[in-house]
Amino acid sequence: MTLGSLLPSKHGRTQQFPCDRRSPNGNRPISSQEFLIGCSNVNGVIPFDCQPVKSIIKPGDVEEFNISFTPDHPSEFFADELCININGNEESHRVRLLARAWPNITYLSGWDRLQPVVESHVATLQVEEIELQDSKSVHETELLTFKCNLIENEYSDCTRYIEIGCIKSNTQTKKSCDFSFENCKEANDFGFSFDPLKGGVDIGLKKSISFRWKPLNDHDPNTPVHTSVTLVVKGDITLTYKILLRGYVVTL
Repeated sequence: MTLGSLLPSKHGRTQQFPCDRRSPNGNRPISSQEFLIGCSNVNGVIPFDCQPVKSIIKPGDVEEFNISFTPDHPSEFFADELCININGNEESHRVRLLARAWPNITYLSGWDRLQPVVESHVATLQVEEIELQDSKSVHETELLTFKCNLIENEYSDCTRYIEIGCIKSNTQTKKSCDFSFENCKEANDFGFSFDPLKGGVDIGLKKSISFRWKPLNDHDPNTPVHTSVTLVVKGDITLTYKILLRGYVVTL
């Protein structure tokens, strides 16, 4: 068994355009045939490990392999492939390994992708980011884009989903996280709605929050909608998200 990031052919097989350049919104699903190698640890050590790497299995026996994930920094782009060689056949099976590491016990995913999936280890840490490491409150800005159609003088609706989760950790003291929306009136006036408006997520679980946009009957289809809403998530720290909402009416 060999990790794809350790194969001599890794560099040749990964020479292709990143997915954010191959699709308009950068959210194109990854093909099962792609050879995907994500970022490594900052210290240069591969975050994935498999033990044992080789074994002899006798007829009727079963062998277990343990795959561990040890990141040294937060990222959503950890990926590797486990190449399984059976009886000398090159890559008889391939197992895709995908992982994420978050700086806190709470996380949200599903926003519009604003950066490529290729991560750089160049030191770009800003002063304000260093100050936030010891803070109990973090402010972030995210983007959600909605596209509706106008069919027979009636607008269709568009729904986006954001996933909020609470990670199980041996060092945490809280057993859940809470979330709530604030300053929703302006977004509601433009036809946006959110469900649920507030709630909680228990440790080790996740929940979906729906963002729905249905343009008002008097909406001008040639005018994009620009508004925002605030989402506050309270876990081991307080995360305040300013969510930029952009609505467009597109033609079929």
